[in-house]
Amino acid sequence: MRLWRVKDGAFVVLCFLAVLYVCVAGLPRESALVVLGLLLAALYVIFYISDIMVFIYSICARNAARAEDISKVKLIYRNIYLISPGSISGKVAHAVLLTLEREWHRAEKLYHEILSLRPHDLEMAYNLAYVLVRQDKITEAVTWLRLIIAARPQWELPHLLLAEVA
Repeated sequence: MRLWRVKDGAFVVLCFLAVLYVCVAGLPRESALVVLGLLLAALYVIFYISDIMVFIYSICARNAARAEDISKVKLIYRNIYLISPGSISGKVAHAVLLTLEREWHRAEKLYHEILSLRPHDLEMAYNLAYVLVRQDKITEAVTWLRLIIAARPQWELPHLLLAEVA
């Protein structure tokens, strides 16, 4: 995973230029700080609005899932996928949509890809195990479920799914 993206580098350069502009503009100190604060806030929103929206949508999706409002969950994950299709969040959204639409094989492939990028993501591992069970790939599913249970024994869902197939 790249910790430093091109977008982050451009953001830092523009922040530096904003500071430089405020310093050479000859504004009184208080005014300069206000202008600088506004410039930096605007730059942050401009550069990271898609990340912010994905974060907000993710919270909404969790709430909709808890309320068992599947149509709302699908709508929210479609929005996440449309906002950021190439990102890890976009891949997760796409995989969840495929799972909800019972496209098991395609979902499985995406969950494997996601787990290659985030190998310790237990929620994605559980989703993969769920999809594997739905395809009758019980041995592989059980392996994943045991790994999840070993890492987080208090999480109830993997125990329930394991009991379903054992």
